[in-house]
Amino acid sequence: MLTNLNIVNFGIISQLSLEFDKGLNVLTGETGSGKSIILDALFMALGGRASAEFIRFEQKKAQVEAVFNIKLTPEILKMLNKIGIEPEEDGTLICFREITRSGKNTCRINGHSVTLTVYRELGKLLVDIHGQHQQQSLLNIDKHRQLLDSFGGEEHLKLVQLTADYYLKWQDIHKKYYELTSNEKDKIRRIEMLQYQLNEIEKAQLKPEEDKDLESELNILMNTEKIVRLVNDSYKYLYEGESRQAAVVELLGKTINILEDLIEYVPEFGEMKSTIENMLYEIEDISRDLSEYRNNIEFNSERLNILEDRINLINRLKYKYGNTVEEILLFKQKAQIELDNLNYNQEKIGELEKSNADLELKFLDKAAELTRSRQKIAQHFQKAISDELRSLEMPNAEIRVNFNSEEYIGIYGKDKIEFLFTANPGEPLRSLTKIASGGELSRVMLALKSLLAEVDEIPTLVFDEVDSGVGGRALQAVAEKLDRISQHRQVICVTHAVPIACCASKHFKVSKQTSPNHTFTYVKELEREERIDELSRMLDGKNVTSLTKEHAKQLLNMTNKQK
Repeated sequence: MLTNLNIVNFGIISQLSLEFDKGLNVLTGETGSGKSIILDALFMALGGRASAEFIRFEQKKAQVEAVFNIKLTPEILKMLNKIGIEPEEDGTLICFREITRSGKNTCRINGHSVTLTVYRELGKLLVDIHGQHQQQSLLNIDKHRQLLDSFGGEEHLKLVQLTADYYLKWQDIHKKYYELTSNEKDKIRRIEMLQYQLNEIEKAQLKPEEDKDLESELNILMNTEKIVRLVNDSYKYLYEGESRQAAVVELLGKTINILEDLIEYVPEFGEMKSTIENMLYEIEDISRDLSEYRNNIEFNSERLNILEDRINLINRLKYKYGNTVEEILLFKQKAQIELDNLNYNQEKIGELEKSNADLELKFLDKAAELTRSRQKIAQHFQKAISDELRSLEMPNAEIRVNFNSEEYIGIYGKDKIEFLFTANPGEPLRSLTKIASGGELSRVMLALKSLLAEVDEIPTLVFDEVDSGVGGRALQAVAEKLDRISQHRQVICVTHAVPIACCASKHFKVSKQTSPNHTFTYVKELEREERIDELSRMLDGKNVTSLTKEHAKQLLNMTNKQK
């Protein structure tokens, strides 16, 4: 249960610390005093919506700390174990949350930083807050299925989850199957095109840089005559010589002879002689290479035609697939991968088709089982909710669970569920969303919360003005219902109703204090005489008389005696 709530710089609350107890804890006060702000702070402490607008004016951050005792709540202990947080020996659990104007959001559980998702999941196990807007959730038909499933308990909810799992798996496979089978004609055309392109490139048997080698060879064949002439001239100048000009090798030979004579006089010329001898040997080697090249080169028209045809083929492939042979080969590699994937997809379609059919069958089977389970639960639910409504001064009220499963399939099975309601005998059952008054909705929601509290075992229930639209004997019945719930669960209730306030085991008065520059909300736990004063205010507003006080005192005594 919630033992303490500490609030700093939240809304018009500067600093506030509340200490709650088991049983029924009631908060009363004038409209606008800050009662709902306290619940907003608690909601944020449990992982609810947080916004910079919650931060008190001229402050940089707001902090909320909710302290719980969780000794008797195994589900919460299980959750803590799952997230790796050791519970305190005395059962204390502290949920701390801080928001800043910069957008930073800090969540801690017993001093350990956790994600908001984990923090929020734990909060759902600690407190169930019923505000006035949640009462309106009864007008949302989708909520009716959720409420019925919650009433079914843990085993039924496991079946709901299992059905949802099958549905999601089936939809995932169905989506993949649809993606593979859609545009089938386009895929077949694509396969044929890729196969044609691959065959064309494969048939060419290209080699890397082949185009460059072919261009080089073609250039030689087309200039054979000129090449032979230039080689001849080079050989002649280096080795043969002319009638009027000696060859280079002859001139170098003569130079070497001269240097041999010089060495006798100047030995330093020996190094020069060796250098020229080496040059002579290299030129003789070059001359032999030129002679050999000259003897072997010839014009080959057949080879020229082969080269031209090959180059034309490569150029055609370049026009289609890339600017170089390397780019063409890369295109081939990518095309092969795409073709393999498409062919694999064709094989995969058969597997997906079978999986799709199998999962659809499993889902439908599980959905049918879920429908049968819901129909059984609905019988118990209808009786239980009618009993609860009778105890809330609605003796003739009746709720029926209507199943409409025609052509409906969804994540939660095949059932469209709607609550039908009648408050008076002789009137037909109609949609709860259309005919229930505000006061009737308040009592229906209280009846549902009373039933679900027994199922989900959430230790603390919070009600924000559950008495809205209710008066007279019905209001007294609502007070008694809250009192009975509080005997098994901790209940915190914001109310303007005297009968509910009289039932409180702890009564807090929320007040607002203003000054020219600041507004503060503060809370006081009331002693008996202070409670009588507050009940008197709730009865007659500002016109409190001795008679009003006596009336309030009698109401409090009568309630205590009945309890």
